[in-house]
Amino acid sequence: MRELLDKRAIKDWFDIAINKGVREVEIFFDVGLNVDVDSSVFQFDHVQVFKLGTRSSFFHVKLPLSMCSSSSLKTLKLESVALPPCVNTGELLLNCPMLENLFMKDCLQGHLKVFNICSPQLKNLFIENSSNKPWDFAYCKLKICDVKLIYFEYKGRLYEDCLLQNINPLDNVVLYLSPDATQQPDSLTKFIGGLSNAKMLTLKGLQGFPEDPTALESLFTPLSNLRRLKLRSSHENPCICRMASILKGCPILETFTWELINVKVESQIKDNKAEYILPAECILHHLKFIEVQGFSGHKNEVEFLIFLLKNAMVLEEMYLDRHTYKTRSKQCTEKLLASVALSPNAKIV
Repeated sequence: MRELLDKRAIKDWFDIAINKGVREVEIFFDVGLNVDVDSSVFQFDHVQVFKLGTRSSFFHVKLPLSMCSSSSLKTLKLESVALPPCVNTGELLLNCPMLENLFMKDCLQGHLKVFNICSPQLKNLFIENSSNKPWDFAYCKLKICDVKLIYFEYKGRLYEDCLLQNINPLDNVVLYLSPDATQQPDSLTKFIGGLSNAKMLTLKGLQGFPEDPTALESLFTPLSNLRRLKLRSSHENPCICRMASILKGCPILETFTWELINVKVESQIKDNKAEYILPAECILHHLKFIEVQGFSGHKNEVEFLIFLLKNAMVLEEMYLDRHTYKTRSKQCTEKLLASVALSPNAKIV
């Protein structure tokens, strides 16, 4: 149901859904009406899936406080809607005992002091703050605690403060931070530090991380238990050097995947080798497997892979997913094979 024309029709639609014991409610507003979702929607035990979104940029759709303590919700998906207010303390607790999946995109949270996600059965969490209006959440602190997370994906700008505590070891964490994350060093440090029990980390884009090698290595020190890492970046020199610093901060890493992306717009950072130099020493004691997706044979790609070969002590295999430049890829593969690998068992396929 994608277009509702007046508030009476909206209320009638919700009443019908509730009275008929509907388990899944999905509604998307194409029009900019001022709508307050009735609290009764979340006071019945039969609604297990609730999805609500709007294209409006003015957050006309407001949710009731009863949503945060629903006893039956298992999946909650919200897009461009206003989270319920919390007048007394300013801290909103999302504590739904059965909630397993939470998806939030560009939701209004700026009226809150703290958004506390503490639903004990939560397994999958996706948060995106990519709105062009950062004040929608800029003054809100994010707190995630006492949950059973398996998968966590975060995209966009950071909250004013981020606290993650008492969460299970995460099977996979995906981060795609906005470039202005470097302007919030304290929040960034706390956020990365809270992921210390992640088993696998995927970083999409490295612009949101500091350029200074020492600062970057230190930032990832809390991830000392990380065994699998995937980085999605270009082959520009600044990105290459950032990746090397991140690898230095993950001492027991066993599997590394590099997904190469095309640079459509020239970087504003000068590609100056004098400014961006790979570290002289970066012994990777546990790295066994390297996969390169979209390998095109660019000289920077080859230089970085040779760097890995010369520093991975126990490397077993480097897999190159060759791109469209087959001739150049073949020549570069031969160059890689000719380089002296630190590990005697290393092979390139």
